[in-house]
Amino acid sequence: TAAYIAFGTNNTEEVRILNGGGITFNGDTAAANALDDYEEGDWNPVLYGLGSAGTTTYTTRSGSYTKIGNLVTVNIYLNWSNQTGSGDMAIGSMPFTRKSGSNYETVGTAVFSNWDYNGTEQTFGYMGDSTILHFRSSYDNEAWQGVQHDSAGELMVSVTYRTT
Repeated sequence: TAAYIAFGTNNTEEVRILNGGGITFNGDTAAANALDDYEEGDWNPVLYGLGSAGTTTYTTRSGSYTKIGNLVTVNIYLNWSNQTGSGDMAIGSMPFTRKSGSNYETVGTAVFSNWDYNGTEQTFGYMGDSTILHFRSSYDNEAWQGVQHDSAGELMVSVTYRTT
């Protein structure tokens, strides 16, 4: 008749399955703390330019994600032989919409290969728009700036962001 199912050891509750959905741990009874969403999957990220999108010829295009609650971790690997866009590089069609107002919480690592860099730049990705991953770099302690993309290259990036 209880509104939940609980599991425990030595008369101590370890796990609770809430009637309204979700799992809590170690005697926690608050629905707000319940783990109520888990998902993982694959999708095809889209490389383009923010000035003009252009088209991309991919050698390899791979995207995977894990979503736990409202936190999404995305891993991307792209290798392209031709990209006709212009302006700052971006990746669109991210698997989940970024939570409004949280774009500067989403910094992730980005590694480029076969790229026209100065050699000592620091580069990162962040969710600047609802479903668009932007890139910024800095060279010799200069201000952060958008990353201009090459017509061909290779990119590996991992970013974690909050979703709605």
